[in-house]
Amino acid sequence: MLLKVAPAFALLNTHGENLSSVISFSSHGSVLKNFSAKSGNGLIVCASKGSNSKPLTGVIFEPFEEVKKELMLVPTVPHVSLARQKFTDQSEAALNEQINVEYNVSYVYHAMYAYFDRDNVALKGLAKFFKESSEEEREHAEKFMEYQNKRGGKVKLQSILMPLSEFDHAEKGDALYAMELALSLEKLTNEKLLNLHAVATRNNDVQLADFVENKYLHEQVEAIKKISEYVAQLRRVGKGHGIRKNSKEEMLKNSMNVALLLLIQLLLIVIAVQYSTADESFDVRQHLSTVSRYGIVKDISDDSFAPSQNLDQCTPIHLNLVARHGTRAPTKKRIRELEDFAARLEVLVRDVKEQKQSLDKIPAWLMGWNSPWKGKRTGGELISEGEDELYHLGIRVREQFPSLFSEEYHPAIYSIKTTQVPRASASAVAFGMGLFSGKGKLGPGGHRAFAVTSESRASDTVLRFHDCCQSYKDFRRSQEPTVKKLKEPVLDEITHELVKQYGLNFTKQDVSSLWFLCKQEASLLNITNQACSLFSPAEVSLLEWADDLELFILKGYGNSLNYRMGVPLLEDVIQSMEQAIKAKEGYAPGSYEKARLRFAHAETLLPFSCLIGLFLEESEFELIQREQTLQYPPKPPKTRNWRGNMVAPFAGNNMLVLYSCASDNSSKYFVKVLHNERPIPIPVSFLIPAFVVLALGSYISYYQSSRFSLYFSFLTSEKGLTGCDVLTSNLKEGCNGSDSCPFEVFKERIAAPHLKHDYSALCNVNLEQKKDSAPGLFSQMFGWIFSPRNADTPAQKVEL
Repeated sequence: MLLKVAPAFALLNTHGENLSSVISFSSHGSVLKNFSAKSGNGLIVCASKGSNSKPLTGVIFEPFEEVKKELMLVPTVPHVSLARQKFTDQSEAALNEQINVEYNVSYVYHAMYAYFDRDNVALKGLAKFFKESSEEEREHAEKFMEYQNKRGGKVKLQSILMPLSEFDHAEKGDALYAMELALSLEKLTNEKLLNLHAVATRNNDVQLADFVENKYLHEQVEAIKKISEYVAQLRRVGKGHGIRKNSKEEMLKNSMNVALLLLIQLLLIVIAVQYSTADESFDVRQHLSTVSRYGIVKDISDDSFAPSQNLDQCTPIHLNLVARHGTRAPTKKRIRELEDFAARLEVLVRDVKEQKQSLDKIPAWLMGWNSPWKGKRTGGELISEGEDELYHLGIRVREQFPSLFSEEYHPAIYSIKTTQVPRASASAVAFGMGLFSGKGKLGPGGHRAFAVTSESRASDTVLRFHDCCQSYKDFRRSQEPTVKKLKEPVLDEITHELVKQYGLNFTKQDVSSLWFLCKQEASLLNITNQACSLFSPAEVSLLEWADDLELFILKGYGNSLNYRMGVPLLEDVIQSMEQAIKAKEGYAPGSYEKARLRFAHAETLLPFSCLIGLFLEESEFELIQREQTLQYPPKPPKTRNWRGNMVAPFAGNNMLVLYSCASDNSSKYFVKVLHNERPIPIPVSFLIPAFVVLALGSYISYYQSSRFSLYFSFLTSEKGLTGCDVLTSNLKEGCNGSDSCPFEVFKERIAAPHLKHDYSALCNVNLEQKKDSAPGLFSQMFGWIFSPRNADTPAQKVEL
């Protein structure tokens, strides 16, 4: 084993004599080689710096350069595996399912062994065969468990089905019946192994795929062949010891009966296994809307989207990050509500006791329950899990874009901005510690100081625009009754089921409190067997949808004001990229801002995602640009794009990366969008046909002084084009559902339709009331031309 020694140190004996002649060093790491103590002297190896004769105890070793990056990724949270690397949650779940299948098959084989070992059956050969088969399947399960632990996963044992105890069959006899059942079980095992291999392949887990392929697949094929031969031999022998000679009709009838029985048996086994693991495979932590932990949901993605490869030869020159704070504690208000709810549960249980009803149906945890945050007088702060989320996000961002973060730190090069809310600023600090780890000289982690700036809450229109917008506050208050009415049917349905199931007189408010408790327990404490266990997976999906619906109406695409008030943030993003382009072309490398990093809240991230058109279909994006209302997210079991756990989980983030490409490209600068670190499609932009421009020419001329003319000038000034040129130019240059597109196209077709709006006009009620009505006339006619023929709803306006 080679040990690297700091090159500035010399090895000394106990007398302070230099041992360079005894020990050879390499020019780079001073590698210790072939050292043996002199006889009789008891040589001690020490270290000193330079020529200083005063010895230092021990040898100071430096980590190998090639493992420095990996050392930064070693988790510090006690319950997180140290060995886990590139091992996805899907692989972990598939391994646990395979373990369950192996144990179930082993259990059935053990039942067969017990049957054939009876004194009144006495088929010792078959008993031995099935006993060995049972042991083999159990050994397979244990090997999968060992592999799960080796990769850093968690073994989750599930329930085992009760097998048959009698294997005699009136027509086939017990030997043939048992062997045919064994063949079905081996085929089921093979099918599950192939599924495990497919999961490994989809997740690029070469190690797991190799493990399954080399250890099990070939062996499983051999087992199927061997048992198939046994079945064929037993069928020739028939029941008993003689060969039955059946007519073709009898043989066909028997074969059909056997096939039907086998099919039923196999289906029962498969269905039972699936149902026994259904609740286990349903992870409620992935269905908590915006209360979801980042590490639980960040790898959930749409596998149908293929990231573009057109920027492989380009260089990133600037990064914009808009991130939500990490996992936080409940607020003080919510903590008080949970304490009140504990008293409410006590009353419900007492009512059952006073009515002398059975307590058997009431979950044990519910009796005498106290809030985990009881007595806590503060709330809303970033917890350790949230710190970990942002710290490792910082490390991954630096690893993904090493050229952007290779410069020496300076606040003008790496700008970090946050709101004045402590959980947001703490998230910025945690991110910065990860981003700049190993870049400084503070502590064993090589940390360094960095600047984090924020605006006053009262004037922060870039990151807390929702707090400064009076029109939005009025809109939210006006919509709360609507949201409550939409959620009521879900709460009514679930309340009815819980009362029937547990015998407690729950109200809709109680169910709402239980759901909130479930989300807090599952997300913050990883407790899923208390409040969450009261709800079935279907009920969880409905409650999640109700939360997502509220999110859509009050913070998302449900109203244009929800996201249009985020225009100052969008302007800041576009401006930072324009400045980076100008600096890149006019100044030396390193003299311009490389990254602008912002940390805020769900109320910041959600509108920004809407402004750049994420989580929309193409037709929906056109409606947004025409300021028309979108349909609500569909109710389960229908699928939907708008999911709170994906759009804005704790530590959720959007990154807009500006790339510089070779000049022979049609465009020199491109923007790539990543959501939660994954490429995400940018919607196809909506273009105005030329004939419409000509038809409306007189109106455009008439309203030269209007806000529209300013927007129109903005589109044409950058490229020196005419109005018709802009509106009909280069359809092929659009984003077209890719994760990247030319910067000018992004600015003109994604950002510009929003940038024509003014924050003060949107958010100040008095200004809006004095607004001239002429632009409204143009908007109405514009909407009439583009709205569908059968649409009854007029173009949506800002609701004040």
